Amino acid sequence: MGVVLLLVLLALQAFAGCSADALTSGSYRLRLPGRLACASQGLLSSFACTSGNTRLTLLNRQPASTEWSLQPVQPTAKSIAATTLVRLVATSRTACGTTGGPKSNVTATAVEVSRWGLGYEGGFRLVNNNTYDILNWRLDFTFAGGNFTWGPSDGDVTWQGMAGQLVPKQWSQEIKAGATKEIRFGGSGPLPTNLQFIQVLSLLDSDNDPSQILSTSAPRVFSMPQFTQVLPLLDPDNDPSLKTRGAFPAKVFAPFVDVGLYPTPRLLDFFEATGQQWFTLAFITADQERKVPAWAGTIGLEKQFLMDQIRDVRLRGGDVIVSFGGAAGQELAQVVTDENALLAHYQAVIDLYKLRWVDFDVEGQAVAQPASYDRRNRVLARLQAANPGLIVSFTLPVLPTGLTADGVRLLESCAKYRVRVDVVNIMTMDYGDSAAPAPDGRMGDYAIQAAEATYRQALAAGLNATKIGNTPMIGRNDVETEVFYQADAHKVGRGRWFNGETYVSIQSSSIPQQPFEFTKIFKQYAG
Repeated sequence: MGVVLLLVLLALQAFAGCSADALTSGSYRLRLPGRLACASQGLLSSFACTSGNTRLTLLNRQPASTEWSLQPVQPTAKSIAATTLVRLVATSRTACGTTGGPKSNVTATAVEVSRWGLGYEGGFRLVNNNTYDILNWRLDFTFAGGNFTWGPSDGDVTWQGMAGQLVPKQWSQEIKAGATKEIRFGGSGPLPTNLQFIQVLSLLDSDNDPSQILSTSAPRVFSMPQFTQVLPLLDPDNDPSLKTRGAFPAKVFAPFVDVGLYPTPRLLDFFEATGQQWFTLAFITADQERKVPAWAGTIGLEKQFLMDQIRDVRLRGGDVIVSFGGAAGQELAQVVTDENALLAHYQAVIDLYKLRWVDFDVEGQAVAQPASYDRRNRVLARLQAANPGLIVSFTLPVLPTGLTADGVRLLESCAKYRVRVDVVNIMTMDYGDSAAPAPDGRMGDYAIQAAEATYRQALAAGLNATKIGNTPMIGRNDVETEVFYQADAHKVGRGRWFNGETYVSIQSSSIPQQPFEFTKIFKQYAG
């Protein structure tokens, strides 16, 4: 069957008696010929079309409004293929919108979820008391004497003085009938006040039934913002960054970024200063109460944490690795004993962030717990089968002589349960005086020795296709006699074993350096 190409020309005429105010509270849904359904997304922000599981969104942030009308270029098209195009063309400038429709019955409050020092985690809590789902909305509020310290992660906020207007992200628009939605944010000072929930109504049929999607066989006239563009259909999750993210290079430098720090590090600071495109985001651990995945054990997946930052990185041709575990908290396999549940938790993280690489930082007590790492490895084998091409790495403690006995047993477990370990990252840091005597000026050499020893251990464990990543801590280590200098970075970068993540602090290495100097050094050896 040949590919069907459908071009849709949109041009609208004005209603009599409509106004710009009506336009700002209007949203439009209609069905095009074939099976392509279109709907505006959010407040004058975009227009989305769906065919089966494939969606197209055309973003527009301009305040101007324009007349449009809807005409199919190929009205005889019987089906819509993945290469379908939609064209939006302005013809004249008139403000117009829909009026009427059901009154919204939504309770909106600002709540404090938790507090630390002068800051707090808050949320906009929205309760849909209607008998129908709300598809598009916005929230107006006043933030007098306070400010956001992070987020809201599920929406975009525009300001006019102290008055804010929140428009939800595409994935957070729907509020089911009778359901409660909470948009989380970090704040300081008093909570936002004067909350006003504004339902952005669908274009209604003659009976004002919001469940009906109008057909173009009986054209209705409406208005949208000015926009002219031709774009291909996007992936099923409507995320353009998935089309622009790059493939991980054979020799990748992806610095660990502790996203649990306050304030949350900004990845684009790295990119803008250095061009760095690859990052390892650390760490997801188990929420101790709910036993579900959470950033730093506290920020659940429902908060869509870091989604905007990840999209920004991917739109610039980069990508991210997500690391589970770390030195603080407990990795999921330590607390979730049901392997089906554990598999579902890992898969949920992969699905949410559309990951191609996951890392497991196993250290401290976790590396000496065979029950938990055997459980994890059995699940990882199933996870790799369900996600072909998924890259799996382990980040493990090491000495200049190689992995500890516990680390070797973990790799043997991987081989036993047929886990494909693509990379073993070794944490070349904090060896201690007895393991690494006279370390000053020798940390690069110790890192290379550790990598060579680990490679031999991986082969002996039955992992024949595993690469070794070298993961030093830049500058002064926790063992203060151990300092990883710029010269050590060059030595490791030039060596055979620089092929993985590196701990690079966004703040300071505690030694004299230029801004982002270590990032720039390691970056020149990657690729």
